[in-house]
Amino acid sequence: MPDPKNAQSINVPLPPPTKETRIEVAKSVGKAGEKTMTLLRLARQDSHKLIKGLKKERPDDIRKADKQLEVVMKKIIAEAKKVIDDAKKGALEN
Repeated sequence: MPDPKNAQSINVPLPPPTKETRIEVAKSVGKAGEKTMTLLRLARQDSHKLIKGLKKERPDDIRKADKQLEVVMKKIIAEAKKVIDDAKKGALEN
């Protein structure tokens, strides 16, 4: 049905999702979350290898860069987990 406020917009009424649909959405969110976490781990590994491959830098600088990488990755992983958990909860809510 056309939107009475905007002639170029069409409203399509959708029924509320069923319990099964919400469970399926939560599962797909979980799978996407697992893929995201895997990609984050791979990015961390690549960055770690890159840092360890810096032969011209001082060992102290390499350790410092590695520690900074770990701090940043912990924050990113924690944020990703929070987003994934919130998305799962949102999919399962009525």
